[in-house]
Amino acid sequence: MKRFALYLASAILISFLVLFFLFTDKDYMAEKLFYRAKSTHSEIMKNPDATPPAMSVSVERDLQKIMRGHPDSELARHSYMALAEFYITEKRYEDAVAIIGAFLSEHEASGVSLLSKAYFLKGMAYEKKGEWHNAVKEYEILRDEYHHTPIGLQSALYIAQRCKGYGNMAETLKKYEDAIALYKRLCEENRGTMLGYSSSTYLIRSYIETEKYEEAGSIVEANIYDYPTPLVQAQQIPLIELIFVKKLKDADKAVKIYEYLIKNTEDAEFKKLLHNKIKRANEAKQQTTQ
Repeated sequence: MKRFALYLASAILISFLVLFFLFTDKDYMAEKLFYRAKSTHSEIMKNPDATPPAMSVSVERDLQKIMRGHPDSELARHSYMALAEFYITEKRYEDAVAIIGAFLSEHEASGVSLLSKAYFLKGMAYEKKGEWHNAVKEYEILRDEYHHTPIGLQSALYIAQRCKGYGNMAETLKKYEDAIALYKRLCEENRGTMLGYSSSTYLIRSYIETEKYEEAGSIVEANIYDYPTPLVQAQQIPLIELIFVKKLKDADKAVKIYEYLIKNTEDAEFKKLLHNKIKRANEAKQQTTQ
């Protein structure tokens, strides 16, 4: 009886190991297909107009094989995104819209990172197809529901910029107002966090692009006090010069900020840079008073 139990335990262990290696091998093959498809797509993107048909066929075939063989896996979800990107490269915009539609239908419980990317790719496919009215609907979903993701956060400004590119000025102003309202709210609600700071950078850009330089300057100044880190402070330097010195012609304000930064840093190189900026600001002031 004891020997039988040992045989049974050994058989169970062997069965488990066989199944484990079978599934591991299957996962490895799927990952290999995905890597091959992505690598081939990268090669196609270098010169899409001179791509041998067999290369395009292999990308589509490999990704579809993963989606069929591993329908509930994370790799399959990423394969939907990769296939949509491939279709956009191939200018197969209807296919890109269709595959994203299938993804959203079958994987609506996916993480926000993939969902936000899906709406962005769907919008891009519509935009490249020349259907801005459909594209903006997808981008607005990004703006309204996924603004806490990196790709969603930039969508409000992107919408305004693209409207400007299409020449609809009334619509452009409205979209910039929407972007400014969103970024202001996110800045206030998330002050001191990465989301708050990221929102402030898009708010500054929105103000600059609508020539609201005083408002942009106030956000730059607030960032220096709200985010007292070397990286953030260094990122404000070009903005200080652009907004206060060049646009508002307020060199004194720029100098005041530079002097504050000098007092609050131990970095010798940064101090040297700031002293040079003060010199340039004073030179600019002299030129405007002549």
